[in-house]
Amino acid sequence: MWIQVIRCTVFVVSCEFITGIIVNKWLRWAVWDYSNQPYNLYGQICLPFAVFFSGLSVLGIVLSSILMHWIYGEEKLKIHI
Repeated sequence: MWIQVIRCTVFVVSCEFITGIIVNKWLRWAVWDYSNQPYNLYGQICLPFAVFFSGLSVLGIVLSSILMHWIYGEEKLKIHI
């Protein structure tokens, strides 16, 4: 489970960074700015929101497992902490 959470978080934060560079820096739309947050990178990503996205990843993994079991009859997720 933790490897899956780390992969999801890295994917989401990477996509946010790439999108932020394009949308906020190149196109100058100023959609978001994390410059006032601690541990930010160019104001596009920051550690507090990365932690938040990891929590959302856990929720998404668990809910998708429940849906896959309910809809397709797949094996339930075995969570090892």
